Order: sequence, then structure tokens, then C-alpha cells
Amino acid sequence: MGELTTCNSCGSELDNLSQADCPVCDELSVPKGAICDSCDNPAEFQINGSPTCESCHESAYPID
Repeated sequence: MGELTTCNSCGSELDNLSQADCPVCDELSVPKGAICDSCDNPAEFQINGSPTCESCHESAYPID
């Protein structure tokens, strides 16, 4: 079993990943001025590397 590491930026537990490969940080880091690929609103998240606004992000990850 791999050793768990905690991301210094977001606190997520990382298993066999380096700090630079944190999937939570990748999703939350959005280039300044990025526009949502789906609706042209300002982007606040990333989904699989695509800038996404809050509304489209919530639609992609519904909470039931």
C-alpha cells in the first residue's frame, strides 16, 4: 500500500501522487480571465482541463 501524502495547498490526501499532481488543485486552479467552454460565463473551476463556470460545474457534479 502506498504512503498517503497531504497536499500543502488544499489539504487533500494524495496516494502515490506528487504535490504537482493534486487533482483537487487542478480542478480549482483556473487561469485568470478564463471563460466557460459551455456558456461563455467567467470560469471558476476546471473539469478535465476545460474552464467551467459555477453553474456548469454544479450541473456536471450534481449533489443528490
